[in-house]
Amino acid sequence: MTKTTIKIKIAKDIIEEAQKLNINTEKYKKQLKNIEEKTDTEAEKKINELIREISKEIETKTIQSTLKNATKSKITLIEELTEELEIPRIYIEKAIKESITNRTIPATYDEKLGALITIPEEEKEKIAKTIKERGRIKISDLAEELNLTPEKTKTLIKHLTNTGKIKGIFITRG
Repeated sequence: MTKTTIKIKIAKDIIEEAQKLNINTEKYKKQLKNIEEKTDTEAEKKINELIREISKEIETKTIQSTLKNATKSKITLIEELTEELEIPRIYIEKAIKESITNRTIPATYDEKLGALITIPEEEKEKIAKTIKERGRIKISDLAEELNLTPEKTKTLIKHLTNTGKIKGIFITRG
């Protein structure tokens, strides 16, 4: 079995995986068929390009799918996504920015905090108002009210501070 034959088999397996993710694979199948008709030297370069192209599309689809699921949570830390997907942060951030720009996910990305925030602006305003009115509020109490972890509640407070909705917040334990 030649190196090219092995790579063609790998490409077929990758195309199969892409189909499971509902990616249109017809163009890849046609490209693969053309590659199989070429000599080993010509085919090797083309098969490498094809594998890269399909892999990139699978990665993009996986990130987009994960981002859509992340919108069910009010706050998703990018660190969580990089660990879950085992994809470098830079690619996830790029996908987040594209998804927000294309309006495929209703969210705000706080780059400074590395957090995807899917809380609507009206709700953020309400939370900010509550914090201002109470003056002092325990993170644990606010976390419970918002159904968030204390860590994500702190992230939200920092986001509200970064966006100017609240100011002069001092976070204490409890």
